[in-house]
Amino acid sequence: MKRFKQFLTEVVGQRDVQDIVFMHMDKYDKDDTSALRKILLPMSKKMSERIFGVRNRLTAAHITSEGKVDELVKMQGTQKSLACMTNPSDPKIWREGVATGGGIVFIVEGYPTLISNMDVYSRVDDQGRRYVPLASLSPKSSGWDISYESGYEEMLEKLKDSIFNSILRARDAIKHEIAFDEDVAKEYGVNPEFQDFIYTAGWPQLGTMTRNSDVANASGLDKKSLGRIKAYAIRRWMEEMERIWVNNWRKMKYVFDPELMSTRNEGWNEINLVDIELIKCYPISETAGDLWGDFPAGPDEEDPFENEVIDTGGVPIAGYIEIDMSEDDYSDDGWAAVLEIQREIQL
Repeated sequence: MKRFKQFLTEVVGQRDVQDIVFMHMDKYDKDDTSALRKILLPMSKKMSERIFGVRNRLTAAHITSEGKVDELVKMQGTQKSLACMTNPSDPKIWREGVATGGGIVFIVEGYPTLISNMDVYSRVDDQGRRYVPLASLSPKSSGWDISYESGYEEMLEKLKDSIFNSILRARDAIKHEIAFDEDVAKEYGVNPEFQDFIYTAGWPQLGTMTRNSDVANASGLDKKSLGRIKAYAIRRWMEEMERIWVNNWRKMKYVFDPELMSTRNEGWNEINLVDIELIKCYPISETAGDLWGDFPAGPDEEDPFENEVIDTGGVPIAGYIEIDMSEDDYSDDGWAAVLEIQREIQL
């Protein structure tokens, strides 16, 4: 199984929305798993409501490190999306963490923009909007052990190829629209010089119009006009990506249908929440008796973690996920906390 940490360099961290929209992409990327992880489908609250309908708020869990707590607290009440879970197949996830290595488990309430049967390795842009990599829709690329109905795996591979081609066609259509649509030309001051430029330029060049002076000079328009055209291209790209969601999401039932959680044989699911509220938390606590025998060093030595103050950002501590390091497992109290967490978040 491909573990999440194998993808850290590609998955963790924010990306500029322009880099996502105007990324390089060609027909040869269709069978390249690394490239498919970078081709992203956006999902915001408004898009989710239009595609899936209005949903009820959910309670889920988010695992993070102490260094990320301040950032998490500031997300409350905003439209920034947080990746959570409700259905891990292995209880060790609470101690091991996902992308950050763990440390504190937060119980979170929020509005679900995306409910997925498995971890789709979603990525986030600098505005807090989340995206699903196209690779996550492909059984061969997802890395999870999923039981499929006969013929469904082959159908998903064909669907992935179809969505890939739809994205390429959408980009070409938007570029043609900007260059030759009379209403767009009138609104944005498109001239013959710019039409020649955009006709020969690749889609990624639209993203560099305001950042590369050579490209800007070749376009024949001033920077303000180029900025307005780029904003139009981004808006139209978002609209076309939503159209792709509308046309295809019902075929992805093993990825996005909560009723089929039991068909995932390992890993965890992914619930993206916005307008979050942090309800309570469960910090990881290591008991005396370290697995490697380092702490305490002797009977008269102090355990350096015994009186450690944990920063939870003011979120109430409901209990501790206690780990008996001499056994490399949860203590009895730790197991009680784990079971309490899983009862609270189960859909």
